[in-house]
Amino acid sequence: MFRSLNTAFETKKEITAGVNGILPGGKILKLKGYSIHNKSKNYNEAKTPAGGEWTYLKSESEITSWLALRGWIGVVIPENHIVIDVDDSTSGGLLKTLLVKESIRHHCIQTPRGFQFVFKSSEEATKAIKMGSKLFTQLGVVIDTRVGTTKGYIVFPTENTEGRYILSQSEELDELPFYLRPVRKKKEDYEFPIPVENGSRDDTLFHFAARLNRWGIPMDDAEK
Repeated sequence: MFRSLNTAFETKKEITAGVNGILPGGKILKLKGYSIHNKSKNYNEAKTPAGGEWTYLKSESEITSWLALRGWIGVVIPENHIVIDVDDSTSGGLLKTLLVKESIRHHCIQTPRGFQFVFKSSEEATKAIKMGSKLFTQLGVVIDTRVGTTKGYIVFPTENTEGRYILSQSEELDELPFYLRPVRKKKEDYEFPIPVENGSRDDTLFHFAARLNRWGIPMDDAEK
């Protein structure tokens, strides 16, 4: 079901196929990367649109030329897709293991800070999810959500994006699992421990389930 790729696409033809394989129909966006548009070589700045405006790369020659200048590319999230960004390698790695064990079909991108997971977004409960950052899920994992809005895009792996590559890809996608739906904005008053320490599992899970119920999650879902 899953193909482990460990790949950054290195030619324009591969990038086009790769984009359509991960986010079909997604527009390709010109990002600063470490080009002349990012003289400080700042990582966070590298992820922003080149020139401060959204410019789409529409031809093979445009993309090839931009990559040759050490630029990056982004992909706008297309309709009926959602990307879950886990900015922590430990919880992201455990989530990856869970998805594989439960046979949840998804695409996965390794990033320098964690993982990105791509799912289908066709059900009303998933479509209702807004783009946001540092959101608690029913699973206890903190996520950022990226959806198809004017700001919804991801950095796509190329030879210029060190530490960012396609980790695995499925032939089909499943809907975002209910336990990855955001519950509320993460606050400093509580943090679910991942992984749970030995000897405290039952107590920790009981108290977290009680919190979920107070936050409006039905007990049946909390128990799952």
